[in-house]
Amino acid sequence: QELSSAGGERLSKGEAHFLRYGLSGARGEAESGFLTVRTQAMPVFTRMMEETGDSNLALLQTLLHLMAWNDDTNLVSRGGLAGLNFVQ
Repeated sequence: QELSSAGGERLSKGEAHFLRYGLSGARGEAESGFLTVRTQAMPVFTRMMEETGDSNLALLQTLLHLMAWNDDTNLVSRGGLAGLNFVQ
């Protein structure tokens, strides 16, 4: 079922995920001042650079960490909550 706003306009997928699942998505990340980047991504990237000096490996490890940590609404759009849980 399509979700729509009070004015009858179609909601974005992000808005629909927020209403249906409470996921804040990219808007929530921006509103938080990119808290996930600061508290999750940067520490992993910094640690991997210190340990390996390999930027490709550090970026890959950071991506994998973020995929496991973040409730990514793109994954929910593509695979539902089951897809998100599978990735995590």
